[in-house]
Amino acid sequence: MPLIGHQQVLGVVTLAHPEYRSIEPYVLHWLNCLATPITSILDEIQNHQTQDRIQERLELTAQGLQGVMYDLNLENRQISRTEGLITLLGYEASEIEPSLNWWLGLIHPTDQLDFRIFLEHGAQDHREFSLFYQVRCKNDEYVVLSDRGVVLHNEEGVPLRLIGTLTPSATASITELDSEPLTQLLEGAQKSSLNLSSQPSPNPAILFLDRIQDVIFQTNRDGQWTFLNQSWTTLTGFSVAETLGKPWKDFIHPEDVLVHQNLCLAMAAGKIDNQYQIRYLTQAGEPLWVEVHCQPLLNPAGHFEGVAGTIHDITERKTVENQLVHSAMHDSLTSLPNRTLFMDRLHHAYQNYRRYRDIGFAVLFLDLDRFKVINDSLGHIVGDELLKSVAERLQSCLRPGDTVSRFGGDEFTVLLLNIIKQEDAIQVSDRILAQLSQPFYLNGNQEVFTSGSIGIALSLSPEQPPDELLLHADIALYRAKNNGKGRHEIFVPEMQAHTLEQLELETDLHRAIERQELEVYYQPIYTLPQQKLAGFEALLRWEHPKRGLLTPADFLAIAEDTGLVVNIGGWVLRSACQQLQQWQQDYNLPLHIFMSVNLSPQQIATADFVEQVQQILTNLKLNSSCLMLEMDETVLAREAESAGQSVSLVESPNLAKLKLLKDIGVQLCLDEFGRRFSALGDFSRFPLNTLKIDRSLVSEMHKGKNLELVRSILTLGHKLKLRVIAEGIENEPQIAQLQALKCNYGQGYFFGLAALPRELSNLLEERFLTDSPRIALLSPVTPILIIRTPTNYTHVPLVGGRSWSMGRSVDSTVVLTDRWVSRNHAEIQQMDNGEYYLVDLGSGNGSFVNGQRVTMPVHLKDMDLLTIGRTEIEFSVKNPDCPPKSKTALSKQC
Repeated sequence: MPLIGHQQVLGVVTLAHPEYRSIEPYVLHWLNCLATPITSILDEIQNHQTQDRIQERLELTAQGLQGVMYDLNLENRQISRTEGLITLLGYEASEIEPSLNWWLGLIHPTDQLDFRIFLEHGAQDHREFSLFYQVRCKNDEYVVLSDRGVVLHNEEGVPLRLIGTLTPSATASITELDSEPLTQLLEGAQKSSLNLSSQPSPNPAILFLDRIQDVIFQTNRDGQWTFLNQSWTTLTGFSVAETLGKPWKDFIHPEDVLVHQNLCLAMAAGKIDNQYQIRYLTQAGEPLWVEVHCQPLLNPAGHFEGVAGTIHDITERKTVENQLVHSAMHDSLTSLPNRTLFMDRLHHAYQNYRRYRDIGFAVLFLDLDRFKVINDSLGHIVGDELLKSVAERLQSCLRPGDTVSRFGGDEFTVLLLNIIKQEDAIQVSDRILAQLSQPFYLNGNQEVFTSGSIGIALSLSPEQPPDELLLHADIALYRAKNNGKGRHEIFVPEMQAHTLEQLELETDLHRAIERQELEVYYQPIYTLPQQKLAGFEALLRWEHPKRGLLTPADFLAIAEDTGLVVNIGGWVLRSACQQLQQWQQDYNLPLHIFMSVNLSPQQIATADFVEQVQQILTNLKLNSSCLMLEMDETVLAREAESAGQSVSLVESPNLAKLKLLKDIGVQLCLDEFGRRFSALGDFSRFPLNTLKIDRSLVSEMHKGKNLELVRSILTLGHKLKLRVIAEGIENEPQIAQLQALKCNYGQGYFFGLAALPRELSNLLEERFLTDSPRIALLSPVTPILIIRTPTNYTHVPLVGGRSWSMGRSVDSTVVLTDRWVSRNHAEIQQMDNGEYYLVDLGSGNGSFVNGQRVTMPVHLKDMDLLTIGRTEIEFSVKNPDCPPKSKTALSKQC
């Protein structure tokens, strides 16, 4: 199996066997799982090798400039890559100390103060630096070094590192000459060049100047060249003869002409230093970076007569510096501006807004939805390709002058300039969302789907710092993701208060497990035709010390964002399995009673998830068929979308894990089916045992809504031989319709609320441990109704009688398992179809049946249990075959 990284083969994984045999699918899956981490490791090694080669080329470039490269860590004050100082300054390796203090000791005392001021103040405010100072060599002589490079800052703007090059100042001997000797030398050379025809031999001054590699020049007061040595031709390609007499500015890069004119004016007025950098143009029209050292020429009266100086080629050094600056300011994967450059441009936009308040700007904070699922499912190589493609689409959506940066991971930020109204920012956001909704074709022809969520913050006040604007965009992004993803939200101040509450909740959630604030509630699941207990669903609750009982809807998003969902989900899984095992021991539960536990996508993506489940089952000695793991449609939909059309099921690691779990007997359930998606493509490919119809479909079914959709889901389940469970059952009409559609199982408030284990002990005891001597007094063929009161059981034969009446209680309340309340009295009546219903004969809510209100189906059958609560109630049998005087009170309990 080839190991492919960045569209090239990095290696091959080979599996050998002594006998010829066909390759089983699980072997291919194993190889694929093995190949992904190996590819990542090889890719990382290759990246390090590439970085080393780049570093080596930079060092070679520095050596070509007769200098050395260094890296100064301002935090520990250590210098790395000091080997070049051996050649540059003549020191032995043993004499070099890679520390800032040692280097400061070499700098000439007159230059130390300036160097220290730069470290303490200048490095904080600049990204680039250019310094000249004298350094003591091994022979105790001082050499002037040019120190140029970049300053790397952290997110808060604190300088962390200096990366630069040290080169001997080639013009030091010239620039250190007094102006008078230099002028005399140039004057002599000028006279010689003007009278070359009369000179029998070259002038020594010209020979001397032509041997110097740097350009030696002089201009008049009008900026016209009056002298140039032959290095000018070597540097630019122009001959000296065609250059002399022409204006200096004619050879300057067009973009730098204005800068040059201002420098000349300032120089003539004596208001500028004698060193600067500028771009020239060669005869071929190519830009050329040079460093100019010059000094004004004054006549005896002190008036400006021109300029004399040197021009030094620094193009290679500028290339290295630009590479360093680009690396420090751009993302290596996407080549987009990084966080540092984005914040710099954001601060510039803020300063402009303070000056020109009529035109504002906006910040967009974008996060890719489901990127982690794609990255974990298809590998980091596909993930990287996706990020690069997203970067290209984002750039295509922007206007000239706008900036998009990769802020980190799968987060991008956009700076929109010249925003007059919020609709301008919304239009750009809509373009971005539309682009991201289109499929991506990666790694050949791999089809991948994703979307984005965007937070928008607008500049509303010149007093609002740019960092706060970015925070507001991040808060709006959080709201967009919570409201369904694939959308944008504009920041409003109310969001900040909500975010602070969520932050406080996140802090509390980190401590919830250790403080034992999390609890698992259990809701029974019943068979619908017989209404027998089939299992339980474990439901997480958080007993918050201040906010009370919270459901996952209140904190699950926070748990997923912080990664806490993995630890919490693992704790729920262990707790639920332990509870089932305890119930099996205490109540002799049959093996068909299962425990259903919800999973998050992050749990499934955990590398050792299958091993965790197997370990729990082994330690508790639980039959694997007793465990049902639930996941909602988003898990499988993500897998189906991220896998694309060309990837088979076995190639998706998460789906492969689910298949392994099913193979060992664990039941897999698709929860909330029908809520988000109408279909999942080739549904039979997914390793499922059970479907759960979402409660939103069941709740409206008896009104005629969603009936056909529920019917289709049940048909699909029966076709695939899947168990189908209806969620959220609340009333008898829903039960009747589901039974007519042949739904197998159900759960909801109709059967009982989710409860703590201690609150379910009575239910389990009555279902599995009931053993009363009264049962033996009745004929074994006689159907029995068991009525339970707080102190004992009453067994009533379900023969001969049409109904049982419950008289009015002391507090006018009859408490049943679904917390039904009657203010008068009720009867259990047998209907024409042979089923029994609890009927409210007085006031109450419900639907009318023959002038009465049906409040609860009972569906009485042999050995069924009816639980009556704590109040005092009188029961009597109404038998039309018996005279009224034979009406007997069966029980009267408190």
